[in-house]
Amino acid sequence: MERVRLDLSSVAVVVKNRSFLYSHRTELFNSLVQGGFNIYFYAGDDVKVQNNNFRELGGGSGYNLSKTLYTNRKSLKKFANIHIIGLVPFFVFCLLNITDIRRKNILISISGMGWIFTSAPRLLRAFAIIFLRSLRKITSAIIVQNTDDYNFFKKLGYERCYIIPGSGVDEKKFTYVPIRRNATKVRVLMTARLLRDKGVDEFVEASLILNVSDKSNFEFHLIGNYDKQNPSKINQTLFNKAVKTQSIIWHGKQDDVHSFIVESDVVVLPSYREGFPKVLIEAMAVGRPIITTDVAGCRECLSDNGFLIRPKCAEDLIRALKDFSQLSFEERKRFSDNSYKFFKSHLTDDHVYKSHLKIYTDTFNNQEIGL
Repeated sequence: MERVRLDLSSVAVVVKNRSFLYSHRTELFNSLVQGGFNIYFYAGDDVKVQNNNFRELGGGSGYNLSKTLYTNRKSLKKFANIHIIGLVPFFVFCLLNITDIRRKNILISISGMGWIFTSAPRLLRAFAIIFLRSLRKITSAIIVQNTDDYNFFKKLGYERCYIIPGSGVDEKKFTYVPIRRNATKVRVLMTARLLRDKGVDEFVEASLILNVSDKSNFEFHLIGNYDKQNPSKINQTLFNKAVKTQSIIWHGKQDDVHSFIVESDVVVLPSYREGFPKVLIEAMAVGRPIITTDVAGCRECLSDNGFLIRPKCAEDLIRALKDFSQLSFEERKRFSDNSYKFFKSHLTDDHVYKSHLKIYTDTFNNQEIGL
């Protein structure tokens, strides 16, 4: 175990896996390092990525988050400041550190309520709510990404609750690109983990139906890989059929999502619930119209820049896609311009990073404890 000297600027960040950290939060934590904080990560070991701005103290080959936290529990005790990302890591951390958590400054970031609040049995959901209510007094502050989640945690008694939409995107990479003028087919893009709760089944079903009835007008592209640890499994038979018949073009996991967004005409996310979806922020940064669901975290992305549909409804997605295909270039350009305007007004890195830095400063400025 690496020996480190800790002070009030040292923060232990607990996250389920590295892939989420490096795909969604790298620039955010780089900005916090530049703001004067020393960042140390404890994560499950699914991907190894080197970043010289912060250090990883937990993990190992084959480790999941529970094993990482248990194996490194002595080093974690040295930290007064803990930043936990996600509901499951919050639960796991508190269960493994039940005797020590009241001596910590604990900040929670919730980017989405996850499977427990979309598809889990009611009994499990009820238990999660009871557990969350019991933890409200040991939580220094909580960051959520939409109004629904804010209201949920306020009702549970969380006093210091903040809304920051999204975690920021790399604006140098995700730059505005004008939409195509003379498109022969509508290029429809969805990028997400291959989970039922992301609306992948509805996307696949829509592609299969339109491949039969309206193949000449649409081209479906899907980016994403399997999340084997998540219980929200997609309909594998339906998915295999869509890939085999080329109703969708599946690109698997891609590091360069920007180029796919640029080549698309509309970005789709028929999710069942989100925090504030990164892919839609990226789509708006590029200036792409969007089609998404009327659920927490997704409805906030609509501002006369696309279509809102019902969740778990492939028919609604088909209708919206057909409506989009009938739009004139001027109408599509209006959606595109409004997407970009919404991004520049509410979702830029500068707003996200400054908001996080202020919360860090306010939360982690207590007297030194437990070091």
